Amino acid sequence: MSLTTQKAKQISIVEFLLAKGYKYSFTKKGEYWYVSPFRVEKDPSFAVKEGAGTHGEDLWDDFGAGTGGSIIDLVMEMENLSVRGALSYLSDFYSMKNIPFTSKKPQNTSLFDSTKESSIKNIVVRPLNHFVLLQYLQKRGIRETTAKKYLKLIWY
Repeated sequence: MSLTTQKAKQISIVEFLLAKGYKYSFTKKGEYWYVSPFRVEKDPSFAVKEGAGTHGEDLWDDFGAGTGGSIIDLVMEMENLSVRGALSYLSDFYSMKNIPFTSKKPQNTSLFDSTKESSIKNIVVRPLNHFVLLQYLQKRGIRETTAKKYLKLIWY
């Protein structure tokens, strides 16, 4: 079975880790805390936040190593694989274990959800051209051309 990146990111990291034999130590503020699957440690430093990604995917952070990401990044790190290898691994893993993909319903991440009445009025979307914002982005190491490609200035 072929697994797309988008479909893979809907797999629950908590359920994946459980199927791999990792149980969380505790939950705190909606995060599941584990001892890191990458090293031996006494105190949990590995957290999973369900639905924290921009498209509702689960994200993980290994605070002890300063790494993190989606389930694909996790499999790449755990199994030393490429993205394609991680997708193949996930597909095989769920097929061999006969576990159904626990696909979560993607969350609507639109700023302006059409089913809700917005309290924000007089919205104006313009190209990013405010010099203070451009200065800030430059200090953060983000090129102006890249910023203008992905960001807009919203006035309300």
